[in-house]
Amino acid sequence: MSELRDKSGCRATVNNLAAVFALLLVVLVGVGSVLAQDAPPPAAPPSAAPSSPVEQPFESTPPSVSVRPHVARDWKSAGGLRCQWSIPTGLRKGQTRDLIVILHGTGLDYRWGLANHEPVVFRPDDFLLSPDGTSPGIEGSRLFLGRDQDADAFAALLREVTALLPVRRIFLYGHSQGGFFATYFAGQHPELVDGVVAHGSGAWNWTNIDALHGIPIVFMHGTADPVVPYAQSTGSRRVFAELGHQKVQVRLLPGFGHGPNGVRTSECIDWCIGMATGDPAEALDKARAILRPKPGDQYGYECPAWFSGGSDLLARIIGRHAESFTPAAPDLPHLRELARPLLDALEAHAALHVAALRRYVRTRDDLKLTGAPWLGHLMAFREDFRGVRPAEEYIKAIGYDAAAADHRRAALELTQTWYRRVGGRQTFETIVRVLPHCFLSDSLPAEMAEQVPAWFRDAAALNLSPESIRDYRYFLMYEAARDPAPYRTLWSRWSLP
Repeated sequence: MSELRDKSGCRATVNNLAAVFALLLVVLVGVGSVLAQDAPPPAAPPSAAPSSPVEQPFESTPPSVSVRPHVARDWKSAGGLRCQWSIPTGLRKGQTRDLIVILHGTGLDYRWGLANHEPVVFRPDDFLLSPDGTSPGIEGSRLFLGRDQDADAFAALLREVTALLPVRRIFLYGHSQGGFFATYFAGQHPELVDGVVAHGSGAWNWTNIDALHGIPIVFMHGTADPVVPYAQSTGSRRVFAELGHQKVQVRLLPGFGHGPNGVRTSECIDWCIGMATGDPAEALDKARAILRPKPGDQYGYECPAWFSGGSDLLARIIGRHAESFTPAAPDLPHLRELARPLLDALEAHAALHVAALRRYVRTRDDLKLTGAPWLGHLMAFREDFRGVRPAEEYIKAIGYDAAAADHRRAALELTQTWYRRVGGRQTFETIVRVLPHCFLSDSLPAEMAEQVPAWFRDAAALNLSPESIRDYRYFLMYEAARDPAPYRTLWSRWSLP
């Protein structure tokens, strides 16, 4: 049995993680009942009974401002939760700072957060807190479960911390199971949360979405996530938006897997701050931070600037957003003059993408597989430029959203067959038959790219039908159309005015 390890020294077996996530995926908010059907089938739960974490000796130091900044310190709360915490630099007497709470995933514990998000690099101007999950897991690990007792225990922890530190606002960053819990907890205790970043997760279907309407929420997800499908996040966003939530976003990470990424997480926290603040100057500062092109991060990963997130904050300032600043906001006329050139440049950049895409797709009738390299460009563009005027006008003109909805429905047969593991022949034949009608769906398994060609090479042994061998051409067209190069060529030309 292989293991997953990270910088915290925590470990979680792959089999245990797969079992827990398979159970979780069938009860998530996604595209209503559709996502529950898209998810992998439930696996048997771990055989070992949950146990309390193994106690490790450490010096418990209660949170305080009278310590050296950017040093991770251990602490056990009054409720018995182990935590690590750090304070920012430059903290003056009487000054408040934001608190960023990092919630780990399944099979880990309190050490994961600051080991993978070093205080001197990740949010160095904020308080950081990384607690144990609120329930015991297997082999000494911890879990964040969507139950009243877990929400109550976490609320007690936050109240204890805010009594010890001068906290201005509280933002939750949850990874994997921690992301599901962060959104759930915010619905249970909206008075304690100013924003949520849910990474590699989505939302449980018992989350109180009605209580979340005033809270900014970002679903951040890698499109190559092998643990929790990317469609869980886009599906959750759709459900929230359909229920009238005005402050919900998806941060797309093309080709990224399930691991942490502090640079993109920080961008998402900046968006939450920009959407939560009543100060347009702070929103403008966060918009600039989001839109600034960034080099490869600690993992060597690069991706486009978050155009949609930056556009939201600029639109709030200019007055184009449903959550725009009121005319009484401080220094608003001057800040609007500063925001307009940024939004103009962003819209001009979006227009470059539209011009390139129109070479291939001018109407809904052009949304078909031909092998031309527009699919990877268009699908990423739709997400990354959501809310940007030229993008929205083009998307409406080609009927993309309606077509994508049709494709998600058509993809059900493919995803159900894939996750039920019914065998190579049936799965291959289903994919090549259905793919021409569902290639716009964001729920298609990323693993198809390797597995489908392997099945084709094994055609004789699998006894593939002549029709499916012929229809394999649609898969080849699909792969050619997903070429990321055309999109990268254009987004790499973006620069902040």
